Parts: sequence; C-alpha cells; structure tokens
Amino acid sequence: MGSLSMALPVYMLAKKVSFPFTGAFSVRVGKGRKWLFASGVIARETGVKKAYLPARRIQHCIEQSAKSAFAYRDRRGVLEDVWNALYRLPKNELGKKQGADLSLVMASGDDKGVNLCAINISGLWGKRVEDEQWIPVLPKKHPIFDIYGLIEDFPGSLCIENLPKGMIATAHPLFPMLPQEKELIDRLGVRDI
Repeated sequence: MGSLSMALPVYMLAKKVSFPFTGAFSVRVGKGRKWLFASGVIARETGVKKAYLPARRIQHCIEQSAKSAFAYRDRRGVLEDVWNALYRLPKNELGKKQGADLSLVMASGDDKGVNLCAINISGLWGKRVEDEQWIPVLPKKHPIFDIYGLIEDFPGSLCIENLPKGMIATAHPLFPMLPQEKELIDRLGVRDI
C-alpha cells in the first residue's frame, strides 16, 4: 500500500469523441511510502487544440500540489491539498465551461491505507484480485455520483478497505456501464488493466 509500485491504478472512461485522448490527463506521483494516482478529462467537447492547455494545467496542478503535500500530509490530506489547489486555478483557464466539465478520479495511499476522491463521475468499478472481474465498487445512488464541478469545500474521500487491482470511473454523461475488456484497453490506451 505504501509505495508507488503498490499503488492503486485509476482510469477515467469518458464519452467517445473523434480523438480519444482529447482533454485527457493522468498523474502518477509518489515520494517515499506515499503516492497519488489521478485520471480525468476536461474541455472534451471543445476539440483537441482547445482542450490541451486546460488538461495540462489540471495535470500540472495535481502533480505539484501532491508532491508538496507528501512532506506533511497523510493520504486524505494529500487529496484535500490537491483539491484546494485545483479550486484556486483561474476558471477562465480551464476551457469554455470554466472547469465545470472536469471529470476526475484520484486515489492516494500511504502505510495506513488508500483513499479515493472523485467528481463528475457516473460509475466506479474495481477489478477483483481473486478472479479478475470488474465489479461496481459503490451502489448506484452513492453521493459521490452527485458531485459536479470544483466546489469550494473539499467533498471528502472514501477509504478503500479491500483494494482491487485497479479502478475505472465513467465520466458523466456516460451511462454507468463498462464495455468489454478489449474495448476498455483500446479506449483507455493501456496494454493491461
């Protein structure tokens, strides 16, 4: 749990657009026994060129704020510091919708466990260790599915008790259902999930 090699990979599956990685970003950082993985999309509807800078701003902000927080915060505190840094970003630099279309899932861990925070998602799945099956992690009516946009106050985080091999969140307005494994790998741009 406490090193980057033991971290919980998280991925975001978003609505299909002409270029699949439009507005996408991914962060994997760690220091010592602490780590943070994040994945998401922003400004996806604006096209490749207009979504590029907002995605890079979000990615850079997550990386830098997590690295700073590792020195003095636990896993939940790291998520809170990242959230606060994201909230302080100038909204006019986050695309046409000023960050309201940001879909984000973050997992942070240390020696004592793993916490997860997400916004603008419609579903969350974990890959079971014992049989490699993707199963819903939360019930459909869980409050995490009702968090939209960067609100001022940190919405909190979930402690993940039984760690899956990886997690996938579906971004709003995507129907909360996962495609078959082959399509998942193609759409997420990874070799193995």
